[in-house]
Amino acid sequence: SERRGCATMAKQSKRKAEEAAASAAATAAATASDGSKLVEGVAPDGTTFLVPHTRNVVQNLFRPSDWNVASVAVLTIGTVVGVGTLILDAFPLWLHIVWFLFWRLCYNVGLGAILNSQSTHQSVTKWYQACTNDAERRSNSLRFRFVSYLARHACPDGHKPADFPDAFNAWVVYRLLVDVILANDLWAYLLMVFKCWQAPPLPLTLSVVLQYVVGVALVAFNYWAKVDAHRCIGEYCWYWGDFFFLKNENLTFDGIFELFPHPMYTVGYSLYYGFSLICRSYTMLFVSVFAHMLQMAFLVLVEEPHIQRTYGTGEDVKDQAKSSVLYDPRQGYFDTDQSVLWIDLDPFRAGDFALVCFMLYGLVSSYFLTPFWCVVQVIVWRLFHWVGLGYVLWAQGHRQMFTRHFTKRGYTLHEAFTHWKGIYNLSLSMNHVVFVGCALRSFTHTSLSDFFTPLSLTSILLGGVLILLNIWSSTSTYSVVGDFGWYYGDFFIPQQEYKHNLVYTGVYRFLNNPDCVTGYAAAYGLALITQSWVIFGLAVASQIMNIIFLNVIEVPHMKKLYDSDVRRHGPLNRVLSERFDKIKRKLLPDSERIEKKVKKRVSKIRSKTMKEIFDMYKKIDQLKDEVKHKLREKLDSPKKPKGGKGGRTAPSIDPAVSKAIQQRNDTEIGTDTDTVSIGKPLTVRFKTVRDHSETDWIGLYDVDTPSVPGVSGGRWVYVPPEASGEVKLASSVMPREAGVFQLRYHVGGSYDVIATSTIRIIDEFEEDGDDDDGYDGASKKDN
Repeated sequence: SERRGCATMAKQSKRKAEEAAASAAATAAATASDGSKLVEGVAPDGTTFLVPHTRNVVQNLFRPSDWNVASVAVLTIGTVVGVGTLILDAFPLWLHIVWFLFWRLCYNVGLGAILNSQSTHQSVTKWYQACTNDAERRSNSLRFRFVSYLARHACPDGHKPADFPDAFNAWVVYRLLVDVILANDLWAYLLMVFKCWQAPPLPLTLSVVLQYVVGVALVAFNYWAKVDAHRCIGEYCWYWGDFFFLKNENLTFDGIFELFPHPMYTVGYSLYYGFSLICRSYTMLFVSVFAHMLQMAFLVLVEEPHIQRTYGTGEDVKDQAKSSVLYDPRQGYFDTDQSVLWIDLDPFRAGDFALVCFMLYGLVSSYFLTPFWCVVQVIVWRLFHWVGLGYVLWAQGHRQMFTRHFTKRGYTLHEAFTHWKGIYNLSLSMNHVVFVGCALRSFTHTSLSDFFTPLSLTSILLGGVLILLNIWSSTSTYSVVGDFGWYYGDFFIPQQEYKHNLVYTGVYRFLNNPDCVTGYAAAYGLALITQSWVIFGLAVASQIMNIIFLNVIEVPHMKKLYDSDVRRHGPLNRVLSERFDKIKRKLLPDSERIEKKVKKRVSKIRSKTMKEIFDMYKKIDQLKDEVKHKLREKLDSPKKPKGGKGGRTAPSIDPAVSKAIQQRNDTEIGTDTDTVSIGKPLTVRFKTVRDHSETDWIGLYDVDTPSVPGVSGGRWVYVPPEASGEVKLASSVMPREAGVFQLRYHVGGSYDVIATSTIRIIDEFEEDGDDDDGYDGASKKDN
């Protein structure tokens, strides 16, 4: 019985393995009708299937044969409202605003609630299963017929619901609802724009022209952002497919996703602000900002929690909290009772109590001081922070000035770093406090009614957005760099104790130094809210100080510690470069071919020239060897003294001179091959006298470069004490360009060359290339 059971289980396992292999092979070979490969999907219950290609509502509207329930609903509602607005002018502006907000709330609140329930409980999938189960099918109930009708018409061409698991069918049915809401949301907004727009007065002023130019640019940018985002994520993510099932596919988030965080929800709504400028309407602006804030709330409350549940946090940064070096209760560099700015502030701790007193002093003094002295106070704290503490960091990085001050007095490195953290946190907190106090002192509004003018409300609104951007940037920065980066730990903590790994996640995906860019958004926001040019000037000056600090102190230190890991350019440079190359290829289709042809011809000429130079120097080396050989024979041949027995004897030679002559004649260097590819190491054979100097060395030089100090570029190595052997020049020091080079044996630590050997560094791709245009270089006669 047990044997039969085991055999049956073995057969079932074998059959399942064969089915899985066949399924995998079918998946790999499966293609859509347009020739593109299909991707495998995985339902929550583990069912795998091939995800077919689907079309969105815009594509369906232009193909009447593919109209479904959503298409008909969109066309019907859109036509009725459009005719009432564009032709009959039957609806007032306030009704358009209510109509738009209705659809916006359907999107952000309604779809948000459905997606959140689907993410946590699979509610939509369970609802679909309840509507199409066997009992409903047998009873042929109304909801079974309705949901089955929706599923049939929502399925891609050539498929039926039975071909897919319930999770996929629930998704395509849900998409019908999404199509209706999103299409009407956009159409309601465009009709509101039409209602608000008025022709600008003539003649056009410069401000009106600028408003239209910037507005059209924002609308065009919004179109590019949406199209590029759709290119990256496709229909699957566009319709929140990962709330229903997952795809075995690695998406490439390039383009717009490299430039902006969550571009679908951030810069993807620049259209709102572009149309607000074109309409020159504060009403449009306020409604647009409110709608955008609803979308951001949808991101924070629905999308982000689902992403974390499904894919994790996505942070590659090492969890510093697990490092005993940093957070050990007794020996760690970061105490649990240390506050960061005003986070975890405890006034019962002596350091935090002093910080509270300082901040209260900063706010109170700003109230009693004149605006001029408030500005002076801000400048003094800024200079202390960026110049004073900047010098401390510079001296600490170069000669450990700060920590040596404490260790000389018997303190530990941990205690020295604790004092630094207290000073830095106090300075940073006071800079924020006195800047806010100065901004409050600069308010020009004298009554409550001044706050409710359109200009003031707009300034407060945009300033608040900038402050929120600053808060997000600083929070994201701290979540990536942790306490170690926030307090410049790599200036104080020895690398042998804790090695920090550079990562570019969070806000660092988009900016190399976010604190230097978005970290001052709040300062400009306060300048907008107060409508003060003085505060704006202080914000600019503060940012300039930070840029100077960054380039003079932080960047050089980072390159010294993490040279190979430091990102030279941000993603913006790379994306712009790629876009420029694409535009160049479109505008100049033959330029790339011509450029390759010219490069190939130049490479051919260069390669032939280098070979001829190499052959010439090889002949010179051969002549030198022949002269050495003849001289050695002459010196080694026995000589009889002149004059017979009683004649003069041969003159004696100083042993040191004789040894030098012998070494010059006997020393040889060479390689196994005359050519070496770029980036490859080079093995050099040598032969010299037995007791040569320990400071003899072999260097590699350009063939036309003399052996003088400072030109070897590190391409040299000492000769071992043996009379013959091999030395190796590592690939890291070898030349990175093709050419003719010379190996030179230098004697006694000097630049006196006693032996040479010529080699050729080649680019193997250039050497192997064929000349397509029939050009075969210069003739032998010309050479």
